[in-house]
Amino acid sequence: MEATNEIIARITELIDDALMAPSVFATNAGIDPSNFRKKLNGKQTITLKDIDLICKARNANPKWLQDGEGDKYVAKPDSGMAAQIKEDIIILARKLSQNKELILKAERENEDIMRQLNTLYSQLDKY
Repeated sequence: MEATNEIIARITELIDDALMAPSVFATNAGIDPSNFRKKLNGKQTITLKDIDLICKARNANPKWLQDGEGDKYVAKPDSGMAAQIKEDIIILARKLSQNKELILKAERENEDIMRQLNTLYSQLDKY
């Protein structure tokens, strides 16, 4: 494993890539944010467990994080996540369609009510 400063620099790169505050990044990885801050400042040792948690949370290449070798990120195996996302999109599209139908129905009913009101107003004008 390379020197701590180089590992910290790569962790910082992952944090920048994630567009997260270090505390959020740590929480996301399952690392205590206050300890993580100390690790980034070099006051505490970055452990192999930390590296493993970070790599799992960010899909980073452990070899890259430890030694600077290889690609920064590893390809995620298709774990059915794409299928789940597609299913969620279909469900939301159906809900949107149902809501659109309800809105159109309400608009039609409101138009009918407005016509009835106009008719009553015109009759009222006669009196």
